[in-house]
Amino acid sequence: MYVPIMNRLVEVVDVGANPIEGDAPYKGLLQAGLCRVTGFEPQEAALAELNALKGPN
Repeated sequence: MYVPIMNRLVEVVDVGANPIEGDAPYKGLLQAGLCRVTGFEPQEAALAELNALKGPN
């Protein structure tokens, strides 16, 4: 069980956020509302795929 010790979100920066098979390593934190993710993907085709798959966060 995760018990937050601070009153702020974890900031995740995903550089080279190319689509991967399976879940992102930070998925649990994101689903629990414990982090904010900023992704950067310089490859246009990969970025288009990520944008098509992205959720509300």
